[in-house]
Amino acid sequence: MADLRQALLKNISDTSNVIRYNSDVYHENFGFQWNKFNKLQLDSFNGSNESEERFFEQNLLKPNDLKGKLVLEVGAGCGRFTEVLLKYGAQVVAVDYSSAIDANYNNHKEHVSQGNLICIQADVFDMPVKTNAFNIVICYGVIQHTGRNEACLEKLASFLNPSGLLLVDIYSNSLKHYNPWVYLIRPFFSRVKNYQSQMNYVEKFVNFIFPCLLYTSDAADDSLRVDLGGRRIIKKSHFSRCLTHD
Repeated sequence: MADLRQALLKNISDTSNVIRYNSDVYHENFGFQWNKFNKLQLDSFNGSNESEERFFEQNLLKPNDLKGKLVLEVGAGCGRFTEVLLKYGAQVVAVDYSSAIDANYNNHKEHVSQGNLICIQADVFDMPVKTNAFNIVICYGVIQHTGRNEACLEKLASFLNPSGLLLVDIYSNSLKHYNPWVYLIRPFFSRVKNYQSQMNYVEKFVNFIFPCLLYTSDAADDSLRVDLGGRRIIKKSHFSRCLTHD
């Protein structure tokens, strides 16, 4: 671990399992959810290949492309893609703005102890990592939340070595992917400050509206997935099995 920290971090004096560069409050509802459902999206837990398939379909890489690579994963969450990266031999610095990074650490403790993973809680614009150091920088599901898309892209690119690869995505702005329910319900749920209560309300709402959205969607792309609001999701029967997995 010392070698990886020395190679990639600006300051190697912090030897914590999770290095903290910010104390998040605004986004802590993300952290609450990812720590509560910390394994749900992991292929090793839910018995699917959903995360691995999405990862490689989205970026067109092959598993061998990851072996021995230094990867900066920004917006790593609980580690659904961290697991894939580590599985195929990458050395990873996983960063998240919220305490979701704690779930990532807890899911991959053995890789931290082996020196293949560093977990950091930090803002994308203030990460304690060296520039020009990584073979691959991955940032999925983050850029649109910063409000500074171009600045974020420039910042992410600065961490790549001269032959590095930047992998990003951003929500579609087309009507095809517009989900009005998100904007109708968000003002209400955001007023509920207790995260557990907020989740209880959301769960009741989803149980009510989800079947209607699922079976009226005309964007189904295969037997297990449909496109809702620009996101591919697992159909309810499979999703329920994942939730009850031991």
